Amino acid sequence: MNAPWTEDTLQGVLTANRARMAGQDFLTLVNADGTEQGLSYDDVFAAAEQWGTRYQASGLEQGDRVVVILRHGLDLYAAYIGAILIGAVPAMFAHPSAKLSESVYFETVRALLDSSQARLLVTYPDLAPKLQPLVEALPSFDALMVAGQQQTVAATPVVPTRIDPDSPAFLQYSSGTTGLKKGVTISHRALLWQVGAYGDMIGADERDVIVSWLPLYHDMGLITCFFLPLVRRCRLVAISPFDWVQRPTLWLDAVARHRGTLGWLPNFAYSFMARNAGDGVTGGNWDLSSMRGLVNCSEPITAAAHQAFLDRFGPHRFRAEALAGSYAMAETTFAATSGGFAAPLKVETVDIAALTEQQVARPAPVGRTLVSSGIALPQTRLTIRGADGSVLGERQVGEIEIGSPSLFRGYDGQPERTAEVLHEGRYLSGDLGYLADGHLFVVGRKRDLIIVGGKNIYPHDVEALACAVDGVLPGRAVALGDADEVAGTERLILIV
Repeated sequence: MNAPWTEDTLQGVLTANRARMAGQDFLTLVNADGTEQGLSYDDVFAAAEQWGTRYQASGLEQGDRVVVILRHGLDLYAAYIGAILIGAVPAMFAHPSAKLSESVYFETVRALLDSSQARLLVTYPDLAPKLQPLVEALPSFDALMVAGQQQTVAATPVVPTRIDPDSPAFLQYSSGTTGLKKGVTISHRALLWQVGAYGDMIGADERDVIVSWLPLYHDMGLITCFFLPLVRRCRLVAISPFDWVQRPTLWLDAVARHRGTLGWLPNFAYSFMARNAGDGVTGGNWDLSSMRGLVNCSEPITAAAHQAFLDRFGPHRFRAEALAGSYAMAETTFAATSGGFAAPLKVETVDIAALTEQQVARPAPVGRTLVSSGIALPQTRLTIRGADGSVLGERQVGEIEIGSPSLFRGYDGQPERTAEVLHEGRYLSGDLGYLADGHLFVVGRKRDLIIVGGKNIYPHDVEALACAVDGVLPGRAVALGDADEVAGTERLILIV
């Protein structure tokens, strides 16, 4: 596809990168048994061109939506990139898992397909018959395309058309915990700014090797372990999340084998790997010294999870200096902050009474230990807002507001929900936190806050205490509030 796009759109950047990368290694797919498939940048693009040709043959046009529901493999990457190359707007959905009942899964997918207004759905043979009735019931859909069932076709060049950098590049369905997931619309300009600014801040370039098991239907995986390597030309070693959870040593083996330099993990994964890593393919003789940044984000960062990881893998030459953090979400494309690369992550202990009763983070020798999510990216404004909308000062706890060049355009087809959180280029995150010396500390979620007798209780604090009790499975505790009309306040409920 020799389309002369300019490099202010994804098509232009990726086409230029293909010429720069030529036959260089790009993507290594790790299978469940540890065997691997190595692919060059050109291999991936050749497969993407095949998908692009199929899309065009089906009548798909620039701006049309495409939903991708595929398992780990080349087609997962190629089908998504193929949509981008023809100017379509892709969205990634999860495929079924044992964690969710089939009835709930298909009802959720039906609602998401309806809201996405996609014209085409790409899936795999085993799932296609179950999705066919959903597609046929939706008026916007034209076709269901099944991976592996199309005949090989000669890739044809895309007719060059000017794409507005401010038009949607993709749809990311936010990982919110309440209600139906919301389609977050991200423009070409916002995505490329995010990858450029964040990539510069962590120093990501062609020398890096990203090792990941993160799902691409989540914004953390999609941006850091898909778009970042595509745009910054890093090597990517990818593992299925379903394989990783069964064999967490797959990630450790891959880091040691490929000399991985960068990775991203949700907070739970640090403790999970510390508890569940057996010997793996290498016999447990991992050399993790190549890692220069292992970024904790998408969940509240805890010092305990980091310490568990260091205790387990420090003897395998994982360095404490490689621990990093970020405050990130789909609505800001990904990162609003970054920490741990230029200097070690900042950790501090604050007085619990001052935090819960006065909403002030006062340093104390004993109390709640918090880990910084880092400092703001360039051109990114972090503001802490009080309940009345006022701007709060240093170490005062309030709602985190973000202004960034990579802010989303809005929730797809939901102007009212967009207006609730997006005001004149500023996004109200719904998270509670405070600023100290330029560092952002995230305390909890505003909607999750429990108020008992006028005192603020952060569910995470109660859950951490519960998980420290012998016999409680780590990560399997939930604290919530329930209205007590007789007492005129909330009562604390703990489920373990």
